[in-house]
Amino acid sequence: MPPAVSFLTPGRGVSLCLAGLLAVVAGCASQQEQYCETVRENQRALGEAVAQPGAQGLVDALPVYRTLAKDAPDDIADDWRTLIDAVARFDRVVQRTGVDPATYDQKSPPEGLRADERDELEQAGLGLADPEVRRAQAGVEQQALDVCKTPLSM
Repeated sequence: MPPAVSFLTPGRGVSLCLAGLLAVVAGCASQQEQYCETVRENQRALGEAVAQPGAQGLVDALPVYRTLAKDAPDDIADDWRTLIDAVARFDRVVQRTGVDPATYDQKSPPEGLRADERDELEQAGLGLADPEVRRAQAGVEQQALDVCKTPLSM
């Protein structure tokens, strides 16, 4: 019986493996490059949003956060999801209750809120300050500095 013919000789097999590895690395680099470009394109808008008083800045930043998360590298996708989920929850609650996020003060809630609305607002506000949400926010900010060499906002 003749020996099996292989198209992968030792030299060719190594070359194909290296080519595959380079393609994977290039894909990662392009994802990071795209994310960094998205960070740079949205810095000013994010800076303007988070400069708003009270929790209004986070609510205003939500669309930018979603844009950034869409292009984010896989290693920080969970951090973006954690941050966006907390802000989106707060946004839904303030919209449903009609509370102004710019003036919302957990210690002095607006008059006329029902007890269940006050509780829901308090929980959503506490969610923004949750250590896991703060860690996620710090993580996405640090990623932009480390990988993109630029802050998330200006």
